[in-house]
Amino acid sequence: MSAVVRPYRFERSFDPPARTPAGAAASPAPVEAEAAPHRYSEDDLQRARDNAAAEARAQALAEYQDANDQRLADALARIADSADEQERSSRDALATATRDAITVAVQLIRTLMPETARRSAALEIEGLLAQVLPDVAGEPELGLSVHPSLADTLGARVAAIAEAKGFTGAIVVRGDTSIAPGDAAVCWPAGDAVRSLDALWQRLEQVLTRTITAFDTSEQAPPPAPPAPTTAAKGDHHGRE
Repeated sequence: MSAVVRPYRFERSFDPPARTPAGAAASPAPVEAEAAPHRYSEDDLQRARDNAAAEARAQALAEYQDANDQRLADALARIADSADEQERSSRDALATATRDAITVAVQLIRTLMPETARRSAALEIEGLLAQVLPDVAGEPELGLSVHPSLADTLGARVAAIAEAKGFTGAIVVRGDTSIAPGDAAVCWPAGDAVRSLDALWQRLEQVLTRTITAFDTSEQAPPPAPPAPTTAAKGDHHGRE
């Protein structure tokens, strides 16, 4: 049997790599294919338009709300200033009217009091005597001093007054020029009771002076601060409709 002889061939090359000659251009790198541009559909464009419109509306609404809040705050501030001014004006007008009323009242009293006292002098003195008699029931005698113009009138009335009050002692009426018309003095050994128009007028003036002073003081004092707002405690409204 004859054999077939074949020469051995090396599959791996041991030759050095080939060198690129100087000045020769390198082989270009492979170029990647460009991606195809994204195409927007009509739905995409409509959504973009809707989103832009919604954002614009929201921004416009926010700006309008801010402007409206500022206008409201300015209006409330003007209303508060106007209310404060009206309150001050009303308070000043009330103070002026009150002072004027007090002044007119004092002038009327000064004008009318002497004539009123003259006309009602006898009745007022009778009232004084009737008021004193129950407290001096055990006294044997009382002295009633009045202006001479009233001595006869009162002298004719004291007996009826004493009988009505159960006073059994004597009442002696005396005319005294040192006593002003309308004034009187009831005297007994242990004391006396005096009616004086001058003293009455002085007490009235003191009351009026205190009233005016108190009014002026209250007007000069600053108005009280409004109460601080209170917050309802948690659970306060449970079970309420």
